[in-house]
Amino acid sequence: MPDRPVFLDSNIIIYAYSRTDSNKADIARRILASGNVIISVQVINEFVAVTHKKLRH
Repeated sequence: MPDRPVFLDSNIIIYAYSRTDSNKADIARRILASGNVIISVQVINEFVAVTHKKLRH
């Protein structure tokens, strides 16, 4: 992991909860667990919108 914080896209957070691609999920979880990340409000909103839509179907 880089020494500086990294800005995350919503896809990284979505991959962390993926049940279809365990490799991507593991990588995304390691990135999130590093604690060296920046997440914007827009990214959080995109994550909520995508997961809410998926859960409704």
